[in-house]
Amino acid sequence: MERIVIINESTFVKWTKSVERQQKLLESQEQQVSSRKTTEWIGTDEVCRMLGIGKRTVHAMRERGCL
Repeated sequence: MERIVIINESTFVKWTKSVERQQKLLESQEQQVSSRKTTEWIGTDEVCRMLGIGKRTVHAMRERGCL
């Protein structure tokens, strides 16, 4: 069953701005990645910084085949 959630306008505006900031960040990171040479690899530290995750998470993602 689907629920209807009502929020006030200021909360909606904040949420929308947050989504827009995240979209711009992702687009910026996509440009950085697409401008790299295909033979250039990035290190674990850079992956952590770009994705905002820790080294253990990166390692687990590699083991699962996500990276």
